[in-house]
Amino acid sequence: MTSTIHTNSQPSPPIDVLRRELEEARAELAAAKQALEDFKVRASDVLGQAASDRDLCEAYDEVAEAAGLYRRVSDQDVEIEVTYRQTITVRSRTWMDAREEVKGLTVSRYFSPGSPFSEGIEASSSPWSVGISVPDEIF
Repeated sequence: MTSTIHTNSQPSPPIDVLRRELEEARAELAAAKQALEDFKVRASDVLGQAASDRDLCEAYDEVAEAAGLYRRVSDQDVEIEVTYRQTITVRSRTWMDAREEVKGLTVSRYFSPGSPFSEGIEASSSPWSVGISVPDEIF
């Protein structure tokens, strides 16, 4: 972008020209910020891996943080607990009969179209709960 300095001896440019210049400057700034962020992520990844390979992890993390880079990160698999509940309509004489009818069936039977939670999940004591445990040793 070429910036122009406007003095009192020159007529002021139309407001739409100034707005366009402002938007161009903002776009350039956003692109520069994104390029810096991309560089920081790449540098942190490469340097962090080199530190891990050489058992310099703690030293790297301290230096990286001081230099404005990111501490080492890696993908971690974590199991979580999710509870999903849905009310369904069952044709039955009583609420207790309806509950007995749905007990023990697979959750996928309750959904049409299917639910992201329904594939191959068996109903538990509460037929609408899907449980995934978090092992204590992770924390």
